[in-house]
Amino acid sequence: MFNIEKFIQIRKSKNLSQTQLCKGICTQATLSKFENEGQPPSFKIMEKLCIRLGILTGDIMLRSDETPASIKLQKAAIACIQANFTRAYDLISSIKEEDLLRVDDQALFHLVVGIYALFYNRDQVKALFNFNTILTNPLIEEDNIYYALATTACGLVYEERHDYEKAEENYSQIQKLLVNIKVTNKMSLFQVLWMLYQTGEYYGKRNNIKESNYLLRYAYQIASQYNGTFFMSRILYRLGMNMVGHGKNHQAIQYLRDAHAFARFSHNQYILTKAHQELNKLER
Repeated sequence: MFNIEKFIQIRKSKNLSQTQLCKGICTQATLSKFENEGQPPSFKIMEKLCIRLGILTGDIMLRSDETPASIKLQKAAIACIQANFTRAYDLISSIKEEDLLRVDDQALFHLVVGIYALFYNRDQVKALFNFNTILTNPLIEEDNIYYALATTACGLVYEERHDYEKAEENYSQIQKLLVNIKVTNKMSLFQVLWMLYQTGEYYGKRNNIKESNYLLRYAYQIASQYNGTFFMSRILYRLGMNMVGHGKNHQAIQYLRDAHAFARFSHNQYILTKAHQELNKLER
């Protein structure tokens, strides 16, 4: 199978229209059916199109983790992390779990369903069931990122229930699990930052400022290194509020100003409003 989105991106990066690319190779209708309807031409035609683009056919072949279902799943996961639950639901509801052949994809499916249930439907029971499905899967070991994600998510459920003893158990475990997790792509970047932010947010709310600042500054370092700008406003806002809690208003103002700037850049209206309100209090 071919990665159609990648094919289109390469064609556009070469400033080639469909008509220009297919001239002398196939009809424009043939290329349009491939790009718009997913109907690939013969391999011989595909090879000629790729040669004209200066690539090999293998460059646009889908890997095992790039099937249509797994691509939708990754988009749904990012939508959940960005709190775009309507889009997440539209994507996840079009995926059949039996089409997900990889264990990691199955784990990600349950994670997205659980997060959607927790934050959109407020269904803690369904959320916890999906997260525990990951944690009890014998094929998912503790060094797997989805084990860490499910642990973080369970912490969120117990926090929502005000069961802080169980929440603490999960959040304290996260710091040990994160040691073995590396950022290898955009998805893992979002996932690691999400876990660090949620854990740092928890400790900040519980007034464990030292632990919160450590996790959030580590998250900031990773976000800066890998251009994870979406999380910057959240991280900086929480750091600012931690400083407010310690009476360090000068540092708080700087963090909140930076949070406001990043929120404007990433169109995070919630943080934009909250940072603006806090700055008004501190700068009177």
